Amino acid sequence: MACLSVPGKALYYYGERVIMIYKEMRVLDIVEKYPECQEVFHRYDEKVGACIMCEQLFNSLAEMSVFYGLEIENIISELEKAIIKK
Repeated sequence: MACLSVPGKALYYYGERVIMIYKEMRVLDIVEKYPECQEVFHRYDEKVGACIMCEQLFNSLAEMSVFYGLEIENIISELEKAIIKK
């Protein structure tokens, strides 16, 4: 996997696929572009005691992580791993 630096964001190339997850992305945009990320959000549902894709679908990852008190870096890392694993 190679990384290309973009101001404020990182583009990860895995094969021919570009993976770009950043904290300003809405939950909806992530699961629409990368359906395999639903699994990650479901795991976090158990931690926060709520359905993230139900209650935070139109919020950004940053807004969602603040709301539930989650570490944004960990969430982004897990989302990227789910995409690569596919």
